[in-house]
Amino acid sequence: MLDSVPISALNQDLPQEVADLLDAGGLAGSAADSLIAHGMPWRQVAPYVRERDWWQRQLPQNSADPVAAISVRVWDATIVLELPGAVVWVDPGPHAPDPLDLVKHLTPDIIVVTHAHADHTAKLDHYSAAFPWAQVVMSADTAALLSLRLEESPLLGQCLQQRTLRLEYGKKHLVAGLSICLLPAGHLLGASQVELLQDGISVLVTGEFALRDVGGVRGALWPERSYGLVLMEGKQVDQGYPPFADPRVTRMPILKAVEEAVLRGHSRLIVPAQSKGQAQEVYAALVLAQQCGALPALEVGFDGFASQVSAEYYRAYGGQRGAWWVEPSQLDLRCLSDNSLVIVPDGWGAERAIPQNCSQDRIELLTGLPAYTHSGWSERMAWGLGVSCNVLALYHGLAGDLQLGLAAAGRAVATLAEEGAIWNPANQY
Repeated sequence: MLDSVPISALNQDLPQEVADLLDAGGLAGSAADSLIAHGMPWRQVAPYVRERDWWQRQLPQNSADPVAAISVRVWDATIVLELPGAVVWVDPGPHAPDPLDLVKHLTPDIIVVTHAHADHTAKLDHYSAAFPWAQVVMSADTAALLSLRLEESPLLGQCLQQRTLRLEYGKKHLVAGLSICLLPAGHLLGASQVELLQDGISVLVTGEFALRDVGGVRGALWPERSYGLVLMEGKQVDQGYPPFADPRVTRMPILKAVEEAVLRGHSRLIVPAQSKGQAQEVYAALVLAQQCGALPALEVGFDGFASQVSAEYYRAYGGQRGAWWVEPSQLDLRCLSDNSLVIVPDGWGAERAIPQNCSQDRIELLTGLPAYTHSGWSERMAWGLGVSCNVLALYHGLAGDLQLGLAAAGRAVATLAEEGAIWNPANQY
């Protein structure tokens, strides 16, 4: 059944020429060289190459922009940039210091949110309330996702309603003498890269990103300009472990697990998944396969908070080619019909939510389905070498293997792991 699904159909960003040459979860270096020699852009090929020797032969795209004399601090996913005339906080997450404990010169003039996950927004409400003059910047879709949980924080509601500037992708906006532009980052609906420009200063912050289709969201947009400094999310990633850009590694295991459950005679399936991102990735894998004729009798939908998040995906992408072409079904976990699969929020205790008066024959709880929403090693290698910059710094994790790979290819790279420590790239490079 699944053998009839073309691999390229499971990833909107996978060129057919690359799909034809994928082998064992990646693209061989010789195949990559052949594609590039025949005119395929390097950026379309590189995210699929896992061969380390090939990467060591690649050259970083270096920038003519100067390495700015600015101060950078990180607290896990949170970044603080001290620029001339403006202090910018990016993603005030749970590791950020208490806003009431900040020294005066670190109080924010601008707060930028890259995406709506809690590890990037946990203290947004408190920071916005403590510093009401600070302009909050995010994409409209990120604001929409955050608005789904306003009942949990009245302060967040005030932030979104009174102090938040919703920027369109690619539109520059001047705030406190600083040009801010958001670019698509993939990974999650509304996720953004942040471009900051000032006289003699050019910085790009990736946030969490992916170069492949994730949950029906197209991969990150490559920036057209150069930067003195790029801050790239560096969650632990190793060359030998998924995610890979090859959908046979990322999406096919989801499909096989569901198919095997159906073949075992289970016609009512429950899949717990993280509501923002992983639930939509599971859904996208199944729907894209169904568009190719696989699992035709299975109705796939959502229940609980996952359904509210998915409604925002449909609002953004409904009617467009891909996973969100038609509106997803809203299914009731308490009374599933035959031939249905419901995706519910992880942590619901779905096995306890199955009603006792409902026959449990042919019901199966599918836990632990691999729903990869972050970029893998090859994707980050491609980004780290392919974006034009002078210095690249990794934050939000200890990606030692990634740093070694980038350095071996000639990229000036640092890892920012010590929380709150001051780093000045101009003094180091």
